Amino acid sequence: MMSGIYAATSGLMAQMAKMEVLSQNLANAGTPGFKGEFQSIEGGGDRGPLQHAFLTGGLQADPRPVRVGRRVTDFSPGVIRPTENPMDLANSGSGYFVVETPRGPRYTRAGNFAIGANGQLQTLDGDAVQGKKGAIQIPDRQFSVDSNGLILVKGQEIDRLRIVDPDSDSLMREGGSLFALKPSAQEPPTAKKAEIRQGFLEGSNVDAATALMQIMVSLRGAEAYQKSINALDQILSQTAGELGRI
Repeated sequence: MMSGIYAATSGLMAQMAKMEVLSQNLANAGTPGFKGEFQSIEGGGDRGPLQHAFLTGGLQADPRPVRVGRRVTDFSPGVIRPTENPMDLANSGSGYFVVETPRGPRYTRAGNFAIGANGQLQTLDGDAVQGKKGAIQIPDRQFSVDSNGLILVKGQEIDRLRIVDPDSDSLMREGGSLFALKPSAQEPPTAKKAEIRQGFLEGSNVDAATALMQIMVSLRGAEAYQKSINALDQILSQTAGELGRI
């Protein structure tokens, strides 16, 4: 019986971990360039929470608790929509923008940029967007960017956006839409299939309706595991009481 309580508790904790990830996805459904995550859950067999908990309570010789697996990032692109804001840049091809942060270079698909007081093209957090020459200086707010990332002011080339194409396995989420390279990863190569669109912005790849439905399903699973724990605890108490009378 104790194994059943342990199995149901592990299932409850796994569902809570899953809901945490799903809630983060839902909260960022409107964040430009955000990539959703999936929390894998392992073990527990193919039964529902109630059946799994009761069966592991005594009818199975080898109880299988539920385990929290890996968090997997979905790197699929988000929907690209027009904004008519020349500061917004979207990449409808492969690769990531490179921005310089206090922690070093970071990679993002979020192209909602601005020009800072120092004339640098930067993220809304103040991180400098990188070009071939380093931080991109924009001497005039009237600038254009072609599909290859070439930045032009009054017909003159200023710089070219630095777009790199790291392997998705080499990236780790740092927060929001930013990614960092794993310590063992090599410097990513220049993206060969980037296609920059000025006045457009890539949105999150999270569908809010789907994320909300997944949260509800996970919540029902957590409630079922909680009911299983309560039911098994009552049976255990009753059994202990009966043994005490013998």
